[in-house]
Amino acid sequence: MTISRIIESATSLGAPWVHQLIESQVELIREAASKADVLVIELDGSRMRTLDRLFAEYKEQFSFPEYFGWNWNAFKECLGDLEWLPARKYLTIITHADEVLSTELSELGTFRRVVQSVGKTWSTTVGLGYKRGHGEIPFNTVFIQDYDSGRPLDSLASYASELRR
Repeated sequence: MTISRIIESATSLGAPWVHQLIESQVELIREAASKADVLVIELDGSRMRTLDRLFAEYKEQFSFPEYFGWNWNAFKECLGDLEWLPARKYLTIITHADEVLSTELSELGTFRRVVQSVGKTWSTTVGLGYKRGHGEIPFNTVFIQDYDSGRPLDSLASYASELRR
C-alpha cells in the first residue's frame, strides 16, 4: 500500500482501521490530519509497556470518565462511546509502538483486536444519536514503529496482514 493510500485509509470509514507506519512517515499523517476535520490523539507507546499503563494513557488522553473500570470491556466501552469527546473523525497515533505492552506481550493480541473492533463499530454504527448526526464516524489507529529501534513489529505486522485477508 502506498503512503498516499495509507493516509487516505487512516482517516476513512473503511477497513483496515489499524495501520502500521515507520517513524519517518508520521509527519505525513499529522499533516494530512491537520487538513481534515480529524481529532488526533497521540499516545506514546514507551509509556504503555504494561496493561495498567496502557489503560492510564488512554484514560488520560481520551478523558475517560472516572468510573472507567480498568479492564478490556471497560476500555472497549469507553472508546466506543466518547460522548464527552465528540468529533467527526478520530485518529489515534501511537508512537514507539514497538514498546506497547512489551512487558505483557500476552495482552497485545487483545489490544489489537479491541482497537480493530472499535474502528469497525464506529464506521458501521448509524445510531450514534442526534447530537452526532446519526452517522458513521471514522476511528483509526496508526502504530508508528521506531525506525531506529531495530525491533520489528512482527506481531503488529502479522496482525495487519490478517486484516487484509
